[in-house]
Amino acid sequence: MKLSTVYRHVAFPFVIAVLGMVMTPGAAAQDSLNVYAPMEVSPAIEEAALVFSNRGSVEVKVASGAAMSWLADAEKAADLVFTSAEFMMVDLLRSKALPVDPVSVTPLYVRPSFILVRPGNPRNIRDFPDLLQPGVKVMTVCHSGETSLWQEMTDKAGSVETVRSLHRNVVHCPADSTEAMRMWREKEDIDAWLAWNVWHIPLRHRAELVPISRTYQIFRQCSVALTPRGKSRPAATQFVKFLATQEAAQIFESWGWERPLPDQSPLKLHDHICVVCAIEDDKWEGSVGAGFVELKKLVREYESLGIPATSLHISAIVDGDAAYWMLKDEAYCAVADGAASNPNKSIIHELVAAGISVELSAQTMAERGWKPEQVLPEVKIVSSAHTRQIDLELKGYVPVRF
Repeated sequence: MKLSTVYRHVAFPFVIAVLGMVMTPGAAAQDSLNVYAPMEVSPAIEEAALVFSNRGSVEVKVASGAAMSWLADAEKAADLVFTSAEFMMVDLLRSKALPVDPVSVTPLYVRPSFILVRPGNPRNIRDFPDLLQPGVKVMTVCHSGETSLWQEMTDKAGSVETVRSLHRNVVHCPADSTEAMRMWREKEDIDAWLAWNVWHIPLRHRAELVPISRTYQIFRQCSVALTPRGKSRPAATQFVKFLATQEAAQIFESWGWERPLPDQSPLKLHDHICVVCAIEDDKWEGSVGAGFVELKKLVREYESLGIPATSLHISAIVDGDAAYWMLKDEAYCAVADGAASNPNKSIIHELVAAGISVELSAQTMAERGWKPEQVLPEVKIVSSAHTRQIDLELKGYVPVRF
């Protein structure tokens, strides 16, 4: 039986102990490589270290846990230091609490965010938006490697209401994942834990994994860096090189880590990007129209590639079942039973402020008896949805449907 298979049948902390490599202060030896790592990445490092050590070159000892628990010892003895998120490596370099060579920093593997739910998934949680439903009790770690995780995911939705909805549902916010595992075992009223897939391993009998769609998914990478002591030892460099091999990659993948995606080909067009978006379906994401959320994501995707919103020319034609999203409060409430106001006002204002032309057909308005004064002031009224789209496409606008 492979080692990785054996490890997956024991509890997370016991994995580390069974390898016999967890260090205590003062346990460093000159003839061994001393590695320090957060708990999230330590099982994969332990297995890789055992394989490397068995090659007979040098023994690799791994100390794991929260950084504060090993920082003082690492300052004296560390050859290599791992972090489980890029911001943690940056913080380490800035703090100078531990001498680390910035040139030696090597990104290795990434881990995706997942949702842990109770066995059988009684809440029928299928993706991130399900966590926004009233009454869903969510747990998320607020520090350590999960710092800002839920905020980043809600930011990708592009809606303040999404932030508010999830914030209302977060019932526990432990300081680290070890505390979160304890709470998951003890507080069975928690419906979902927004976390990393690696934490499913010690909770495999108490939780199921629900994948998060790429729209919302967050990745964090683990990195390794050499200390001055490690730089002087060829075996430390050899171990870093081993961690980038196919053999090591398979070890990390067996613990839930993934290889980073290759860099994408550069875009051919970086300016005067013209898009016409047709939004017709009355679909919602959180508390706002899903088409508007997709528009914000489109702008952010370009911005992430270094292309500002000023280089985009986007016309969003809202028609069909979604046309009523464009109305002022009184007219909106007359169409949407039970509504107190139009929840799309803020996001429409944000889209227009970003340079997007949000448009409504005068023909649709006439068919439904809406007057111009009942339409939100930021909305541009065009003659008809179909003729407007055809005209823009003839001008070179690329059609997209949300």
